[in-house]
Amino acid sequence: MIARALIVIGLATSALCVWATYDPSERPLVADNQYYYFQAERFASGVSPHVSTVDVKTQIGTMLSGSAIWLGRLFGVDDVLSARVATALAAAAAVALAWLLGTELTGNPWAALVGAAVLLATQGLFLEAAIGASVKVFMVAFALAANLLVARRRYAASAVVSTLAVLTWQPSIVILGGCGLATLVDRRARWSDLVAFLLAVAGTVAVYEVYFLAQGSLSAQLVQEWVVPGKVIADPFDLVAGLRFIVTESFLRQTVHVAPVVFLFVAAVVCIWGLARPSRSVEIARTQPGLVAFWSTAAVAIAWTLYDHQSHPDMLLIQPYSAIACTIATAWLAVALGKLPGGSTAAAVVSVAAALAFANDARRDAAAFPVRGTNLDEQRALAKTVDIYRDHRGSVWVIGALHLLAFNHLDNHVSHGYIGTRLEPAYGFATWRPLRDGRMPEIIVVTNEVLPGRRDWLAAEYQDITTIPFSRDHLRVFSRRQ
Repeated sequence: MIARALIVIGLATSALCVWATYDPSERPLVADNQYYYFQAERFASGVSPHVSTVDVKTQIGTMLSGSAIWLGRLFGVDDVLSARVATALAAAAAVALAWLLGTELTGNPWAALVGAAVLLATQGLFLEAAIGASVKVFMVAFALAANLLVARRRYAASAVVSTLAVLTWQPSIVILGGCGLATLVDRRARWSDLVAFLLAVAGTVAVYEVYFLAQGSLSAQLVQEWVVPGKVIADPFDLVAGLRFIVTESFLRQTVHVAPVVFLFVAAVVCIWGLARPSRSVEIARTQPGLVAFWSTAAVAIAWTLYDHQSHPDMLLIQPYSAIACTIATAWLAVALGKLPGGSTAAAVVSVAAALAFANDARRDAAAFPVRGTNLDEQRALAKTVDIYRDHRGSVWVIGALHLLAFNHLDNHVSHGYIGTRLEPAYGFATWRPLRDGRMPEIIVVTNEVLPGRRDWLAAEYQDITTIPFSRDHLRVFSRRQ
């Protein structure tokens, strides 16, 4: 027990060290993290998600980051650092959970070290944690914890945690489904366990919804999380592009990574073996809830990622399963080596060597993502300029770069802070007017290429006043004509 605790502490500490190599004190807020950070800051300041800004995702991740910000303020800690510490702790917990889950599924703690090391080397996990306010980092920890709990037959607890995953990002419903299926087919589970599972799901959702009801934002929450996503335009299905996305783990670095290839190979072997020996597969399914939850979730997660993926954070749905698949592959190798003289020692050596190799990949990944372009201090300077615009002109509408408002603890002019093409059918931003109390914003700061009112009022009513500091950060500024 003491050795297990020391390993967990050591892995979590190693994860925090990897996080620190990504320069969390200087790294700017980028991409969707700017958006999530704004929502987290507004939550910490008492403004409900979906009221502060329209967002089609569920909000537990925002609430966790916002709670960290609120707690940090009690001790005088900077808001950005508080949000980043929260995601760092989630990433560290995920690495430790990967070892615990791998040990639970295979019974081989040496092989489980490989899975933990794979997660340490997962491209983007610690980058997202260093940027901060990344909701999918929390989802990774929830996914591994839910699978571990159901493997230990803690059915109701797994229901709570897997539901929290869904309330962090809707596609995580595959995790809830996997844990539910494992509970349903487990020979040792009673009907009371299944009822407890369903009640735990309902209770967790109820607590979540009560918050929005108390805030007077229940209608906005339900529409934005469960109605608007159905109107979002999905990209055409491309199997080859999806496979390339999975095996390279990124649109940016088009090199094949070992872990996802091992994951797909192990998944294929398990699928073929299951079809070849159906009676044995059923027997295992009835006695091993952890494996049922793991493989059913992994299969659907692969299918979802093939169907719908945009950028690297979408890989975080399957990367924890990729790590555990590497543990399973290593355990298989250990069984094969164990039949040879001295095979047990050889298997342990191979496991440690593989773990160290993946850990070295984590070090190289950090070196590949230095802070470039605008840093955090320069973003704070831009935020001060935005605040000056607001003081002189009275109103500012920011689209995309919402962190510029969050640094000053400000609300947006209207609740729409993102107007990308995928939401165009739902809202018609090409002509929609952002009125607040019947007035248009005096200043508009926009970070993407989809401009508001581009077919109606933008060119006629506004002029471009973008300065070099804003353009360097890929922002455009428009001023309402006097």
